[in-house]
Amino acid sequence: MDFEDAVERFTEYLEFVRNLSQNTVSSYTRDLNHYSKYLQEHSLDYRHVKRRDIERFMKELSQGYYSASRLSPSSVARHLSTLKTFYMFLYVSGTVNKIPTDLVKAPKTRRRIPEYISYEEIQKILNAFPETHLGKRNRAIIALMYYCGLRVSEVCSLTLRDISLESDPLVRVKSGKGDKDRIVPLTPDAISMLTDYLGYRDKFPEANR
Repeated sequence: MDFEDAVERFTEYLEFVRNLSQNTVSSYTRDLNHYSKYLQEHSLDYRHVKRRDIERFMKELSQGYYSASRLSPSSVARHLSTLKTFYMFLYVSGTVNKIPTDLVKAPKTRRRIPEYISYEEIQKILNAFPETHLGKRNRAIIALMYYCGLRVSEVCSLTLRDISLESDPLVRVKSGKGDKDRIVPLTPDAISMLTDYLGYRDKFPEANR
């Protein structure tokens, strides 16, 4: 089986077995197109490459070969991840008898420091919501995310039973990070905005969150 046929079978596996999105499959395909150019450049058979061949491919990617410009360490690491998945597929399907990417290490990448919204900025956002049912609801949602650290999916899964505004205000987050429930204390700002919204929502029977 030549390389093009192997890539076609691999992309079918990604689409129909793993059910990956078209954008993700296209990303794999682009990486493998770069790898195809490398194989042709060095007259290599994809079934017989060795660890040093993969490492040379990564080095040449970082130097600007096979693409319009030099690739960043994170892009090179993504190419390696693509090849690991590709060769694992070939190994399981019996096309190759070893995985040349096994001991290849990805280049070190610099972790970007997250940018945080300042207190002044979040106040401007919260004050921009109108004094309507939806405005109060959205303000409460933003407050839970900013003041209590909840994720969007966690906020969307909340029900009234998960929120307590009594003597020990808290919110119960179901199946959060790590698939574990957790208890999150409510801050005074979050309590104020939740109380405002929940007091207003009774006027709108269709509101159920």
